[in-house]
Amino acid sequence: MIVYEVHLVTAAEIRESFTAWMGEHLEQMLEFDGFRRASFMKIDTARSADFFGLGDGEDAWLCQYEIAGQAHLDSYLRDHAHRMRGEGSAKFGERMRAFRRVATPFLTRS
Repeated sequence: MIVYEVHLVTAAEIRESFTAWMGEHLEQMLEFDGFRRASFMKIDTARSADFFGLGDGEDAWLCQYEIAGQAHLDSYLRDHAHRMRGEGSAKFGERMRAFRRVATPFLTRS
């Protein structure tokens, strides 16, 4: 399993349109082969502002995708990521910044 995270910083003025769009975006992401689960979370900026380098009037978000394996992520990155990222950039421009990372679970406990 692979965890693919996208940290987003957005201008507060686009909050409503951004969150509506993200609901659609996550549904599209789950259509890609190997994408098992998607979560969209609002970051508690009062406790995380330094981490994101937030400015006044900005919100922070986290999209977390659980992907079946590296081959599925590679396929997404090669064949679909440019288009999917471009949709957000075209819609929100400089009012949205994204930072991505990939993790492979090392230890898990329940």
